[in-house]
Amino acid sequence: IDVLFNYEIIEFNGKPATFATIKDITQQKKAEKELKESEQFLQKSLDSLSSNIAVLDEKGFIIAVNKRWKEFGIKNGLLEKNFCVGINYIQLCENAKGDYAEDGILVAKEIRSLLQGEKEEFHFEYPCHSPLEKRWFIAHFTSFEQNGKPRVIVAHENITERKIAEQKIIEAKEKAEEANRLKSNFLLNMSHELRTPLVGILGFAEILLSELENEDHKNMVETILTSGQRLLETLSLILNLSKVESGREEINLSEFDVNTICLEVANLFTAQATKKNLSLNIDFRYKELFIKSDQRLLRDVLNNLVNNAIKFTNEGGIIISTYITNYNDKNYIAIEVSDTGIGIPEDKIDLIFEEFRQVSEGMNRSFEGTGLGLALTKKVVQLLGGEIKVESKVGFGSKFIVYLPSEYNLHTLTLQNKLLVNQEKHELKNEVFPDKKILAVEDDWVSRKFLEIVLKDYCVVEFANSAVEALEKVKSNFYDAILMDINLGRGQDGITTTQLIRQIPDYKNTPIAAITAFATQQDKEEFLSKGCTHYLSKPYTKIALLKLVDEMLSIQK
Repeated sequence: IDVLFNYEIIEFNGKPATFATIKDITQQKKAEKELKESEQFLQKSLDSLSSNIAVLDEKGFIIAVNKRWKEFGIKNGLLEKNFCVGINYIQLCENAKGDYAEDGILVAKEIRSLLQGEKEEFHFEYPCHSPLEKRWFIAHFTSFEQNGKPRVIVAHENITERKIAEQKIIEAKEKAEEANRLKSNFLLNMSHELRTPLVGILGFAEILLSELENEDHKNMVETILTSGQRLLETLSLILNLSKVESGREEINLSEFDVNTICLEVANLFTAQATKKNLSLNIDFRYKELFIKSDQRLLRDVLNNLVNNAIKFTNEGGIIISTYITNYNDKNYIAIEVSDTGIGIPEDKIDLIFEEFRQVSEGMNRSFEGTGLGLALTKKVVQLLGGEIKVESKVGFGSKFIVYLPSEYNLHTLTLQNKLLVNQEKHELKNEVFPDKKILAVEDDWVSRKFLEIVLKDYCVVEFANSAVEALEKVKSNFYDAILMDINLGRGQDGITTTQLIRQIPDYKNTPIAAITAFATQQDKEEFLSKGCTHYLSKPYTKIALLKLVDEMLSIQK
């Protein structure tokens, strides 16, 4: 045990005597030992930390520090060199000079609010200058209580390396952006120099192709023309991408029907699809879908998607669909371009939207191209405020979906158009004309097959592959209506054929419909003014075809 002896000389009975007291201080010594060990443990814990730590009392004086704090010093900064226990940290901050004066006043104010219990913590970052380097620190201030008295822990952490790394990233990003701007500006400025020679290459190649008689020479010129067109397509993609990236792409907003744009694009690629024996169909859920956007940019997006669909599809076909959907809690007009092509591996889905990247790359790539089409498509869709998604499975095909912002009320629109569609189907159910006969003048066997399948249960259909065959048939037979393809390939076109048919007495008033890929309003007006009574643009839906035949044959009742 620990004891404390006290000796005192006193006078006892007139004689000096020694008075002694003994006190057991075992618990006191134990408490002092535990306190010392606790302080040592706390000090070792503070010393083990990587930050510079100090503890302030209720008046702002430093009452404890760790080793790192003792080593911590900033010349002419918020803190002074070799500061330690006994220095008033608040006064030190208030007396800061130069660039640190304002920060010092702020820190002093915040520490006082911590000591007064108005808040629990705060922190800030600040740069510190030394003769050799510029360092960055982050200061953390946290309040707590000790024996009922307020205290503040101050921790300064050196974040110089982090700041240097951040600065390097920023500088590298700025250099990359500058290089990209220079690239885009260069390509834009080179547009004239690159396009001008192509005018001569493509123009004269086209003239020679129409005038040469030697088949070998014609094949050579056709190769030049095809190669020149491919070069022009590549150039256009690069220049358009640069235009978008440089921010020079202008958006011209107007209100238009999305279905009309999709139909125009489908008409543009009908011949290309037919050449590969592919079907190209449309599926419009609603008769009209008006949107306020940029017609030209949307048409470019669809052109690229349909072109890709045909390029990567060898069997089956392509469908262009439009509808309204709720995506990310907002209403969008959705435009789908789906195909039955080769599909995209799951791990390559994200890659296809990167510039100059393709699923098939390197010396053994399967398909030609720059790898810019989809990158440009995505940027343009985003420029229009929309998004583009893709669903695909290898060997089964792909579906690209463009989402464009819409103000349509989904419920009202769906209800309204369903009534229209159902009414239309109801009208057609009873409109069967088993005794009526029509003539379909069509030189494309795929289109003839489609007509045959759709109309076989509604009326009698006969076919003519050319203008000559059509004229022979109308002279020897009577038809209640005629479906006239305008572009009949070689020989006489559909308009001339129609005008010749009109000269036959029995066909002066017969309904004749122009079935054509020429899909503008101007084209429609021209055909109706030159002998046709009806008009239907390619590609057309089954319902649209049946409605047309119904209208034409009803006239003959």
